[in-house]
Amino acid sequence: MINVLANAVRANEEVGAERITITIRDSDSALHWRIEDQGRGFSAEMQASLGSAVIASSDGFGVALWLTNATIERIGGTLALANNEHGACIDITIPKRRYEAVTD
Repeated sequence: MINVLANAVRANEEVGAERITITIRDSDSALHWRIEDQGRGFSAEMQASLGSAVIASSDGFGVALWLTNATIERIGGTLALANNEHGACIDITIPKRRYEAVTD
């Protein structure tokens, strides 16, 4: 989450924007985060390669997103990139795990 938020801050700084919107929803099976910035948005190359390759960039956005996506996928979650009318949008879903207590 820190990587995603840091990228949103940098994207806003590049265009002089100040607003980042974070929406958090809780369902029975998962936690859902949406982070929206007001930057330039994601390139088509970055959207297409998420999870399969690191996209080199001068600002390092590609490495942070690649690492974040790999970590989220390891716990069964998903990370999706999109552009909206104001900038970039990242949706993160983390499944809830239910553990039963072990009794002897």
